[in-house]
Amino acid sequence: MDRTALLSLPEEDLDEMVHDLKGQEAAEINNQGKEAQVAYILGEEEPRSVTDNPEPTIEECAEIGRRALVATGFSVAPDDLETSISDLVADLLHLARLNGIDPDHVIETAQIHFDAEVEERGSQV
Repeated sequence: MDRTALLSLPEEDLDEMVHDLKGQEAAEINNQGKEAQVAYILGEEEPRSVTDNPEPTIEECAEIGRRALVATGFSVAPDDLETSISDLVADLLHLARLNGIDPDHVIETAQIHFDAEVEERGSQV
């Protein structure tokens, strides 16, 4: 719907549309978990993305991974972490395959990037 069409609608219809859109936004935030809810309530910036810093620290990379787990509903509890990471990686490989990307190539490339980042920036472990 374009601007002219929207302006021609009764105010009650626009009220309902705004309510529906904000409801969707609220559902998306709530589905991301407590971190996203608190960040939204406090008016904090959106979570940092890899593209914001072309060379994030190892800790920042790990935080991106943790946020991905939380956002997708996987447990980050220490006893569940290995399984959660494996399950998320498997889901990403399905995404790759369904989009015509070779999952084995993704794994090989990820390992090369991981090794280079650890060598270049060091590791806390």
